[in-house]
Amino acid sequence: MRILTLATFVLLSVSSLFADAASKDAKIEEFLTLIKASSLQDQIFSQLGQQIDRATLGLAQQAGIPGPEQRSATADLQAKMIAAMKEFMSWDKLKPGMVEAYRNAYSEEELDGMLAFFKSPVGQAYLSKSPTIAAKSRELAESKVKELGGMFQQMGKEWSNQHPKSPALQPLPR
Repeated sequence: MRILTLATFVLLSVSSLFADAASKDAKIEEFLTLIKASSLQDQIFSQLGQQIDRATLGLAQQAGIPGPEQRSATADLQAKMIAAMKEFMSWDKLKPGMVEAYRNAYSEEELDGMLAFFKSPVGQAYLSKSPTIAAKSRELAESKVKELGGMFQQMGKEWSNQHPKSPALQPLPR
C-alpha cells in the first residue's frame, strides 16, 4: 500500500511540475509578445546588415575593385550573407533561447507582476517610448565614444612628443 501511495504522490508531483512549467512558459510567451521581443530581430538585422555592407565593401576594396563598382561587384555576396543571417537569426530560432533565459531568470510570480505592469497604461507608455529612448541612448554613447577617441588620439600624440624615438629603435639602414 505504501508503494502505491508513494507512486501516486510522485506521479501527481511530476504532472504538477509539467503544468507549472507550461503555465510559466505561456506567461513568458505572452510577455515576449507584449514587449514585442520579436522586433529585436529587426534591430539585429539592421546592425548586422550594416556590418555586412562594410565587410563586403572592404573585401571589394582589398580585391582592388574601383569604388564606383564595389557595390555591384559585391551585391550577390551581400545578398547571400543577408539571406543566411535572416535564416540563422530568425525569431523562430531565437525564441526558444529567449524563453529559456526568462524561465531561468524569473519566477512565475515575477512574470505575473511584469505582465501586470506592461499591460497597464504606464507599462504601455514605457514600451511605446522605449525605442526613442534607446535611439537617444545610442546617439549619446556614440558621441561620447567619438569624443573619447579624440581624447585618446591627443594623449597618444602628447606621449609620442614626450618620448621621441631613440636611436636604438630606429630601423637599420639597408
